Amino acid sequence: MKQIYFLFLIFLLPAVALAQPANDDCAAAITITVQPTNGTNYTAFDTRTATASTPSPECTGFSADDDIWYSFVATEEELVFSYRSYFPIGNSTGLGYEVKTTCAADTAINCDFSVPVTAAGTGSQLMPNSGNQATPTFVVGDTYVIRIYAQGSAAQATGEFAIIGSPENDECANAVPIAVQNPTQVNYTSFNTLLATRSAPAPTCTGTSADDDIWYSFVAPATQLTIAYRNFTPQGTSSGLGYQVVEDCTAAASVNCDFSVPVTDSGAALQTIPIAGNTTTTGLTVGQTYLIRIFAQGSTAQAFGEFAIVTPPANDECDAALTLPVSAAGSCTPTTVTTTFATRSARDPDCSEFSANDDLFYTFTADGTTQLLTFSNFTPDEFTSASSGPGYELLDGCTGDFLECEFTTDVSSGSAEITFAPSTPLVAGNDYILRFFLQGSTGQGSVDVCLETVSCSPPVAAATTVEFDNCPNGTPTINIEVTDLGSFTTLTLNNDGGAPAITVDAIGTYNVGPFDAEGLINFTLDNDTDALCNLEIGNFNIFCRAENNSCATAETVMVNPMGDNTFTATASNFYATNSTFSTDPSCGNYAGGDLWYRFTALTPTVTLNSIDNDWSSISAVIYNDDCDAGTEVACDFVPNEEDRTFAGLTPGTDYLLRVFDFNDDQSGMATFSLQADISLPATLADFSGRAEGKQNRIEWTTETESGVSHFELERRAADELNWTMLDKLPATNVEQRDAAYVLMDAQPTAMTYYRLRTVDFDGAVATSPIISVERTDLAEGTTLDVFPNPVSTKLTVAYRLAVPTATLTLTDATGRVVRQRAIETGAGRLMLDVADVTPGFYLLRLDAAGERMVRKVIVE
Repeated sequence: MKQIYFLFLIFLLPAVALAQPANDDCAAAITITVQPTNGTNYTAFDTRTATASTPSPECTGFSADDDIWYSFVATEEELVFSYRSYFPIGNSTGLGYEVKTTCAADTAINCDFSVPVTAAGTGSQLMPNSGNQATPTFVVGDTYVIRIYAQGSAAQATGEFAIIGSPENDECANAVPIAVQNPTQVNYTSFNTLLATRSAPAPTCTGTSADDDIWYSFVAPATQLTIAYRNFTPQGTSSGLGYQVVEDCTAAASVNCDFSVPVTDSGAALQTIPIAGNTTTTGLTVGQTYLIRIFAQGSTAQAFGEFAIVTPPANDECDAALTLPVSAAGSCTPTTVTTTFATRSARDPDCSEFSANDDLFYTFTADGTTQLLTFSNFTPDEFTSASSGPGYELLDGCTGDFLECEFTTDVSSGSAEITFAPSTPLVAGNDYILRFFLQGSTGQGSVDVCLETVSCSPPVAAATTVEFDNCPNGTPTINIEVTDLGSFTTLTLNNDGGAPAITVDAIGTYNVGPFDAEGLINFTLDNDTDALCNLEIGNFNIFCRAENNSCATAETVMVNPMGDNTFTATASNFYATNSTFSTDPSCGNYAGGDLWYRFTALTPTVTLNSIDNDWSSISAVIYNDDCDAGTEVACDFVPNEEDRTFAGLTPGTDYLLRVFDFNDDQSGMATFSLQADISLPATLADFSGRAEGKQNRIEWTTETESGVSHFELERRAADELNWTMLDKLPATNVEQRDAAYVLMDAQPTAMTYYRLRTVDFDGAVATSPIISVERTDLAEGTTLDVFPNPVSTKLTVAYRLAVPTATLTLTDATGRVVRQRAIETGAGRLMLDVADVTPGFYLLRLDAAGERMVRKVIVE
């Protein structure tokens, strides 16, 4: 009997599981009620076993194969279609819907085949929405039917949805009370401004953005709080959420106002209330009730998402520092430091002006002259745009001296260890303050911290001076001054530059070098017993001083034609000094560190092109060629990867060029070139191309030629990055009009680009503008079509091939092959799955019988 019963269940369960929803057809639509904006009464939906109703929605012919039906009575002329907890089955970008007056109505009131879904599985849209409606508004009191479905012809979905009316807290008098949240357990409040209107008066920080404000009230439990929001989804163009805090509905002045708190890519942001520089008060009054209006930045924008007002952590200020235990070496239980919702303290850390906007304070009792600090499990939170790691500041009490500071610690390997080595050693038994924060003005998150005993005392050493005795034939040396051996009698001074290690057994100055090559070199002072007390002295640039650091040793630099960087100069200002000259530059904030060059002017102007440099910008001065009494001709500064043109030159005359870093505050290399608009001996009258049979015909004529060696024709296909020379022809050098040239390209592509290089006997080169020749005759009877385009998931490729075989290749903008298929003669259609392809511009290439056809494809 048990076996029979079991078999009965086996046959029964599939029937139950595959049953269609009760509201699979319009005639069985389930009645729902329009909800208030802040309501929580959403209706669960499940389209997994739903079927397609007829006729199809007006806005899609294939997506609504899983529609289910509901009815509602319109309470306002505009409503909001909202959904949450959206979970697609299959490939779907959101929930679609169609609204009709009756099941039999031929025309939809509103239809949208896909309301975009956020990462949190939510979506909202006004109904009827502009541009996708048959009628401008609903009729209040009329009944409507709505079908919902998952976008996509093979998709279904589950979740919750609601039809929402105007927010009940659209005006200040109806503000909804919310509780200020504890930072360890934050409950967010959903908001939706899609039907909100403008309240009067406008916020003090914006006259236009707050056209969709909604109101809340809260009681301040602290003088500073944090407004946090997440899953921010704008409707229209908006850079973030705005807010205004007031004491009452009639208050003319704001306690705090910001028209746009910038949002991260995940739709999250934090900001302190009140924020310095945007407030009329230094802090909130504890126990007082405040009102807050929130709105989407932008005069035509609305938004939905979640927000909360949160108290700072208990140790947000130094006088409330928590105790951080000091553990025995190797036996620490980490303390998790979470800086989310922490506020900025009054004094910035000594090593950072902006990073410590999220600082927390801890106190510890030292058990020696130094301690080992370990960071691990660094995790930025959802509100962080960017942060490279945790930072810290070591203080001798809240009002005591600064001892040590690091604005970011490299935790890329997963953890980092720091042995405190303040110039004033710690005193065992004394209390100290550690201030933690995450690097970056928008950095918050968590990191595990350990503070442990160090059984040894580290040495003290520092780099002092660089010696140039071995330059220019060798490398500089560097002096390292050791002022304390710590708890060791013998140490080793090491480096990663190839110089011999040095044994250190006494206080003094040690000269290290020469090195294998110039560059950035790291120095350490190490012992053989306890790695915790090895000293990281630091990284130092070891470069010889440039020989052209004075006018008398100016280096010659050649002038190129415009747009040409064949001849470049690389200026190294490491250890460059203030050279002696009759006058200081009139521009560029000269502070020394200059380098000198000499060039011959080819035209009345010369252009300095900044190719790549480590400097803040290149300041450049041109003088007459006289190191004793040269007068300034021109002066300007050139930002990186830009250029500046200097005038007032006499062609054929030598000039001095003096370059230096703007303000002399950046050391490094600066590569630049000099260019002039040189008139070359050949003047092009025409340069053109056309398809001719199976080849491309490229022809050009010159007005005059003199001193021209030859012409080089270069080509590049649409899917190629580099130019290749097709052929070259000798110049005729006839001084008359219409010297004509022709070259044929026997292997053209569907789109081929060409340019012409004119090469003179003296080596000067001029490059023509680019032309293109497009062909549509890959092979008679061959076609190639793609759709949809743009595409997000599957690209359909329809082709007709008149040759035996061919290859289809999809490449990205760099030429990297993404997909490739072989196809055979005849007509066909295939699907390319691009769901996992990075959005961007791609080329689909059909190669057949030595010829090529190309189609552009956009992946979204």
